[in-house]
Amino acid sequence: MTGNTILLALALSGDQVDGLSAIRSGIALGSYFLGAVLGTIIVSFKIQNRKEDLRRKAKGESEIKALEEAFEKEQWPPEVNVAILIEGLILLLFGLLWSTLIFSSSPFWMYALIFLSAIAMGIQSVAISHLGIWGVVTTYITGTYTSFFVGLVTKISGKSESSASMIRQASSATGQEQSPIAGAGSRSLPLEASALIFYALGAFFSGLIFLRSESAAPWISIIAVFVVALISKFLP
Repeated sequence: MTGNTILLALALSGDQVDGLSAIRSGIALGSYFLGAVLGTIIVSFKIQNRKEDLRRKAKGESEIKALEEAFEKEQWPPEVNVAILIEGLILLLFGLLWSTLIFSSSPFWMYALIFLSAIAMGIQSVAISHLGIWGVVTTYITGTYTSFFVGLVTKISGKSESSASMIRQASSATGQEQSPIAGAGSRSLPLEASALIFYALGAFFSGLIFLRSESAAPWISIIAVFVVALISKFLP
């Protein structure tokens, strides 16, 4: 969305306004906003409502405390999986439209694809932010690079305690608010490295597929979303 903001501004600021470019970027930004709103309703509001319902049903302070501890240990809230599945369905529709309309000369199919993909990205952004995975953001790879290299330098220097504020800044740059504990940066390095590697591999294989069969290009990501939703069923 950073790029779309810039493209929209450039399209509107030139001597001759580029209407089609402005429309494309405007649709992307508006659709992402809509997806973020839907993600907030599906995940944030639902999680809060579930917590409040359980607290109301709790009997005594000890039971409320036990519930709070259970919430803290919850790795993958069920609301996140609902959001991921909805994202997958939206991307499934995206894939069907892509495969059907990729050879169409009408610009409207492109607008529909931008609309669907941006909504899916907005939902995903909100959903993944609730997992609290330190240093990994699925729609902001620059932040993951930042967090990884900060953690790597910290590990090599052996100054994990003195560089806590630097790690915290890197973590906040990725959109997360978790306060790092001793060793958190080093423990996150393999996860961050794997995220960067698989991000690059996903782009590489998608590029290969696109060059050989344009209609099949989006399906690797669509399958991956449903695989994530399936694997998450085995998480506590």
